[in-house]
Amino acid sequence: MCITPSNLPSYEGRSLTDDETLAYLYVLRAPVQSETGKYEEAISDYKSAMRLHTEVPMPYNNYAWLVATRRFAGRDAHIEPAIAAARYAVSRDPQANYLDTLACSLALDKQFEEAVNVQERAVAEAPWQADFRARLEMFRSPSPKDCTGMS
Repeated sequence: MCITPSNLPSYEGRSLTDDETLAYLYVLRAPVQSETGKYEEAISDYKSAMRLHTEVPMPYNNYAWLVATRRFAGRDAHIEPAIAAARYAVSRDPQANYLDTLACSLALDKQFEEAVNVQERAVAEAPWQADFRARLEMFRSPSPKDCTGMS
């Protein structure tokens, strides 16, 4: 008999509903949209995924990462929602990757002190990630920068 491990989050280890399956498809399509420069379409896909499957942190994180790392028209209107999305992703799963995204989102909003604090947590969780350490130093520098242009 197949038994779902008891330590999984509530959204893992079970069959997906129709809406959750559709959300997963949106999460898969969004990076393709982004890579072809269709940022608004990618954002729309991530937002649809967030609406259809609210428990899963990945679309929240990926939306925030897109906003924190790419230049596009109307980006400024997405900064606060992206920070909120990144905070939600971290609240659901405080893994290093999601902490890194939150730090980049905060840096985009010039909240470098908090970005340093969050990035320190990301580095502590994944000390082997050289890019996390590099971003920490970038946030700490006398002329700190955000993560725009990173992939």
